[in-house]
Amino acid sequence: HEVRYDYEALCGKLCRVVARYYAKDLSFIPGRVLGGFKASEERQRILLYYNAKFNYSILLMIWPPGAMTLLHDHAGRWCIEFVLQGQLTIWDAFLVGQNQEKHYKFEIGDKYVLSQGEPRFWTPPQDYHKVGNASSRVAVSANIYHGELLNAHMYHEVKGAPGWYMAQAC
Repeated sequence: HEVRYDYEALCGKLCRVVARYYAKDLSFIPGRVLGGFKASEERQRILLYYNAKFNYSILLMIWPPGAMTLLHDHAGRWCIEFVLQGQLTIWDAFLVGQNQEKHYKFEIGDKYVLSQGEPRFWTPPQDYHKVGNASSRVAVSANIYHGELLNAHMYHEVKGAPGWYMAQAC
């Protein structure tokens, strides 16, 4: 049978757990991880916790200044992005079409700026988005996923076709 979630309640409970154990003191992260990034360097992902019984995982994301994801999804999993330090900018995207060449048409939606202690969550099938750190400081987030994030899709823009993207498994 299909499991249905009250996503807002779930988001609230998991964010309270993350805030209680991680948000107040980031000293468990080695200083070399938080410092020494070059501008626009890739973000770092660190698995903090996996709970097989309740089927969720928590990844710590370290976002250097200028780091930005491509448009992506989480392969049908819910996800919570919870900012522990700094700010992240998030753009939602909406799938509005697909053609025979397996290209996907997206409309970029609202932009959100999240500060420390603020969450954003995505639920399937509307889990397309991109995330970036537009600030001059390193940002840190805890990302909580349904299950293990073993696969997802990144979407690369198709040259000469505005709004159309090609999927790549990652």
